[in-house]
Amino acid sequence: LALVVGGLIAVVGMAYLTTIWVYSYFLVMDKGMGFWDAMQLSRKKVSQRFWMTFLCLFVGGIISGAGALFCLVGMLVTVPLYYGMFAYLYDDNFRDLAPQT
Repeated sequence: LALVVGGLIAVVGMAYLTTIWVYSYFLVMDKGMGFWDAMQLSRKKVSQRFWMTFLCLFVGGIISGAGALFCLVGMLVTVPLYYGMFAYLYDDNFRDLAPQT
């Protein structure tokens, strides 16, 4: 019982951390930010729209997983769809942010 409860707490914690830091890598690449600054900005922006970001990642993961179930052929359609969804969400949140020099 303790293992199941501990596992559930770990899964919820990892889902939360993955969701709030999802943009960090892209902010470093796209906007030229430092690692810690990108993590902080990602956390602040996602905190404003947490459930929308989580829902997008969750639905995109289900769609990509369904593509993997169909003999990996479905991934040719679902993985680009997932990244397109994520790119649109990133652009919607950070299009006004100027790159750092």
